Amino acid sequence: MKIFIDGDASPVIKETEVLAKLYDLDLIIISDKSHNIKSTYATIMQVDTSSDSADFLIFTKLIAGDILVSQDLGLCAMALSKKVHCINQNGDIINEQNVDFLLQNRHISAKLRREKNVYTKFKKRDKAQNLIFSKKLKELIDSLT
Repeated sequence: MKIFIDGDASPVIKETEVLAKLYDLDLIIISDKSHNIKSTYATIMQVDTSSDSADFLIFTKLIAGDILVSQDLGLCAMALSKKVHCINQNGDIINEQNVDFLLQNRHISAKLRREKNVYTKFKKRDKAQNLIFSKKLKELIDSLT
């Protein structure tokens, strides 16, 4: 089992790295070249900045039983077809039972934003959110080992 991080927009790289070290799991962070990601533990792979290039590389590297940390529902949906365990930055597990609902909700929300031209601002991420993510990722790893 390896842990992959979609590094293009992940706010939980450090938290994931701590747990990967603790469980002695390989950690691979894949992002495009516009992100400057450093790690003394993880393998970092960078691709060009073309649309979805990091997602496509991640998908080709995943095998059944791996863990994917990503907030990209499209990538998670593809990863589920390979029997990969998906978790987002909030600690929510994306699985076969909820992915269709989440994708449909994303589509409806995007449609409403386009029609109404209203975009919400997200609050800055806080330490409590990172602790929740760490707890949920630890629970996921424990359930798989």
